[in-house]
Amino acid sequence: MGKMINLNEKTEAALKSNEEAYYSFKKHESVGLTAEYTIDDQSILQCIDTKVEYHNPQRMKQGMPGADSATGTFIFKAVKEGTTVLTVKHLYRGTLENEVKINVSVTK
Repeated sequence: MGKMINLNEKTEAALKSNEEAYYSFKKHESVGLTAEYTIDDQSILQCIDTKVEYHNPQRMKQGMPGADSATGTFIFKAVKEGTTVLTVKHLYRGTLENEVKINVSVTK
């Protein structure tokens, strides 16, 4: 696997077919912070994985309240040529805090 493209802070991204990209967000379930995504055309871009990296994994194992502060990362793969829009919604207790739209174009 080659270097992944960081989609954070972008409004446009150019990917090659089979290239991977990622978008990271703050995740804190006990507080209610999370994110979700939509892809207008999933035949062009697909989410292939979601990773969560806890900031205090030892405290999380001990069951300490508030220890679930983490960074979530959506990993996407360019499937075929075309253009689509990736929308990431940052949520706080189910309420939309911020919405990011990224125009993604995929070439060979």
